[in-house]
Amino acid sequence: MWKRNDIQFPRLLAEINAAGLTRKQVSMLSRSMDLGASEIGELFERAESEWDEIKRIKTRNDQKENSKNRKKSLRMCPRRGGKDIRTEKNRGRISR
Repeated sequence: MWKRNDIQFPRLLAEINAAGLTRKQVSMLSRSMDLGASEIGELFERAESEWDEIKRIKTRNDQKENSKNRKKSLRMCPRRGGKDIRTEKNRGRISR
């Protein structure tokens, strides 16, 4: 993820915006980029939206992966030769 510019650039701008800029810094950016202060603000808002979407997608993918891994670990029991222990419990073959 570190080397992906499409992720890191919106993240950087969103974090700069969250940290806050002084009026002087915004003014210097405006002159440097030949944009108005409101356009600079819009760029920061767009970066924030993009970063929020990236985080939402990553969170959803992480949750899917965690759920998949949990289901797999519940199905497999190395001490039982990789058999589905839930099925065997339902048949009464495993007692605790």
